[in-house]
Amino acid sequence: MKNPEYEVLPAWYELSVKDETTLSVSVHQRIVDFLEEVFSRKKISIVEALKELFGLGEFISPKEGDWGFAGTLRKTKPINPGWSTWEYFLPVLRHKNGRRGNRQIMTALRASLQVLFSALSIFEEDTGWKKPQLIVIQNLNTSHKMDHSTIWAIITPPMHQWICSLGQDAQKLAETEDFMRKVDRHIWYERKSFATKYGFRVRKVHDHKIYLSVPGDACEISCNGSCPKENSGYNLYPHNIPPDGLNLYGLLLIFSQRFGAFFVYAIL
Repeated sequence: MKNPEYEVLPAWYELSVKDETTLSVSVHQRIVDFLEEVFSRKKISIVEALKELFGLGEFISPKEGDWGFAGTLRKTKPINPGWSTWEYFLPVLRHKNGRRGNRQIMTALRASLQVLFSALSIFEEDTGWKKPQLIVIQNLNTSHKMDHSTIWAIITPPMHQWICSLGQDAQKLAETEDFMRKVDRHIWYERKSFATKYGFRVRKVHDHKIYLSVPGDACEISCNGSCPKENSGYNLYPHNIPPDGLNLYGLLLIFSQRFGAFFVYAIL
């Protein structure tokens, strides 16, 4: 069984950012074959449960191109040869004129990603890809309740080493905070508040661990254990994750020149 917290593993998927309105997920061809096999079954328990719980419509299989609930994951040009890439657009929840957006679109997107990451977490094959996996989303739960909406991720050893290499230069962390605010403005228009300006924080703690927070009542994701060793990874656990979609989809990205890839923390 894979242990991404302690092993350097060939990448099987990547998360990336196109701009403040669009994120994407790319998967290795072996994953595409695996996903098509999994979703070719007539009924999948997690899909049926989400349909019933949130009143979602048809779940489209990845072999159709666009897939997920309402086809929210849209096929686009792959970023790597031998991979497939799907984009997902971040819906607007508050327009310039104050009109509210369609929250059901956000629910369909979050539910689609929950299904996707659940499938990715059980893939056990070695892709043989030349670059390592940087982050693993272990759990992304769709819920309209504060205490049930959650995300759990693993920072892998290569990503941890890169975080340690940042030293005291916090420029890339500041860039991450700025980008989060752009995404927040896209979703909520210009939500003007002290919390919006200063509530997005990305920090290194004890030079090893990353700490991420968004506006709210101590809404954060962080490593709550002892300082990990540099040659291992660690878990990121949530606290008070809000259920309303975008504070949380509240995307956190750190651009890594070393790997030529994005570390994206997206709570959608």
